Amino acid sequence: MATNARGHLRHMPPTAPRRDLAGTYRDAVPISHAELERLASLIRAGRAARAWKQEDLADATGIGVRTIKRYEGAQQPRPDREHLIAIFQVLNLDRRELAAILGILSRDELALPPEPARIISARTQELLDLIEDPDLPDEEREAYAEMLRARLRGRRQRGSGDSGRREARDIG
Repeated sequence: MATNARGHLRHMPPTAPRRDLAGTYRDAVPISHAELERLASLIRAGRAARAWKQEDLADATGIGVRTIKRYEGAQQPRPDREHLIAIFQVLNLDRRELAAILGILSRDELALPPEPARIISARTQELLDLIEDPDLPDEEREAYAEMLRARLRGRRQRGSGDSGRREARDIG
């Protein structure tokens, strides 16, 4: 491994990601939104444990800052395996989690403990209860969901950074 200008170890992938004729990464794997969220959470937690900025992680892995932001924002629906291996290696994350997220093996097969229950705020639970109300017509439910998506996109575009908690709190 080489070091970058800040003295961090830099993971050097064996080869550059390969694109096929359609322009997509051959090493990319589609995963569910729930798994994208799990991946984003692990990366954010690993980076926070090292007190690194996204730029530090980008420097250490050789992956672009914009790509790191997409991974942490669960906005990369087809993550590149080489990127994920580099991120997990640099952050010293359990690679078994990566195998479970990518669907290579189940958590049971990897002898991983069950995922911890997600703790959500009372305000978030209230929003979930409203949207999941069986008396709410599907069209209205979808309209509310689209309104929330549009508001979140607008906040992200205005540069609110990676503070998803602030975004969720501000919506209610």
